[in-house]
Amino acid sequence: MNKKLIALAVGAAMAAPMAASAAPTFYGQLQAEIGSIDNGGYGDGNGANVIGLAIPIKGSKDPKYPPGTRQASGAGKVQSGASGIIIDDNKRGRLGVKGSEDLGGSLKAIYKFEWQVETTAAKVDDGTREAYVGLKGGWGEFQVGSLKSAYKYTGGVKYDPLVATFLEARSNGGMAGRDTDLNRGAGRFGQHGFLSNSLSYRYKGKNWSLWGNYSPDQAGGRDGRDGDYAASFKFFAKNWEVFVAAVSNNTITTGDIDQNNSNPDSPDSYDAVKVGGQFKLGKAHRFSVQYEQTSQGTVFTDGDPNNQDLEADVIFLGYVFQMGKNQFIAQAGKSDFDSGGDAGDTTYYALAWKYKFSKKTSAWLGYRSSDYSIPDGGQATLSDGSTTSNLDLTAISAGLRIDF
Repeated sequence: MNKKLIALAVGAAMAAPMAASAAPTFYGQLQAEIGSIDNGGYGDGNGANVIGLAIPIKGSKDPKYPPGTRQASGAGKVQSGASGIIIDDNKRGRLGVKGSEDLGGSLKAIYKFEWQVETTAAKVDDGTREAYVGLKGGWGEFQVGSLKSAYKYTGGVKYDPLVATFLEARSNGGMAGRDTDLNRGAGRFGQHGFLSNSLSYRYKGKNWSLWGNYSPDQAGGRDGRDGDYAASFKFFAKNWEVFVAAVSNNTITTGDIDQNNSNPDSPDSYDAVKVGGQFKLGKAHRFSVQYEQTSQGTVFTDGDPNNQDLEADVIFLGYVFQMGKNQFIAQAGKSDFDSGGDAGDTTYYALAWKYKFSKKTSAWLGYRSSDYSIPDGGQATLSDGSTTSNLDLTAISAGLRIDF
């Protein structure tokens, strides 16, 4: 009997250090999506094939739609005035490792490193995501590294079940994104991208939570530099929540920018604030609303005294009906642009059906429309030679996502 007790005690003593420092967890998300895209001028690359567009952006000799810029990825791979089939994972793919160590006294050391991957092209290095070390205790959680933004992940992408697909709201008229950023720089700090070279503090109480990011790094880049910050405050109960969030980014680089935007790494700034909330009615219905105000400006260094600036008001409405493993999704939004005058507006809506085979595997089928109205009767000439006063894009999408 004594020998058994001694054996159990020795085993427990050996297991204790292992429990204190748990093995790292390897995880990931993989996605493949096929989209039928009809591009009427809305999303073509950098707007190179959309000419003759009279949007009053101060000091700009090469105005684009929307007033901000876009990327030649996803639906933007199809040229304006054309249609086509695109297969992509739309920035959903990721691989990561995370873990923690119990330091005693309710204090834990935490760590995480996450890689962006492109499932459909077997590309491992497809962008920057999370990577941090930190401490966690009853007083909250502290992180240092490349971090999630309190602005992006409060409301925002968390309210959109179609995020990282052809159907998503951000940058497509329903949520602020690349269409509210003039030079592919500071605007990534909002609804896209992560905060590098930054600090983060989070605290969750019984009915409220606080989250803040700050970068004190004076040598940092466009996604995290001295004085950049994001912050949010949320108040919640069992079936509802409301929040307010803000973000500010000032990107100063050594590169010059001319009026034709030849250098995207420009001296520019981006500020945004948003309010919103979500309400759940039983297990079947979920309603979301979000309102954003953004302001982005760029300083020219070619002697032109005019600065390029852009302001936007963006509203998002979302509804999800849950029936067993089925989700029926309806979303709508509108973005109004101003750049020293009316710079037009974009309307967005999406309808989708999502089926969850399990907690880790889901598939969907949906439709999205984004339509930009050129102000003051302006006309645009598309790559096929046609002219229009409304630049639009429609997408029919089907996809499969697997988490592990």
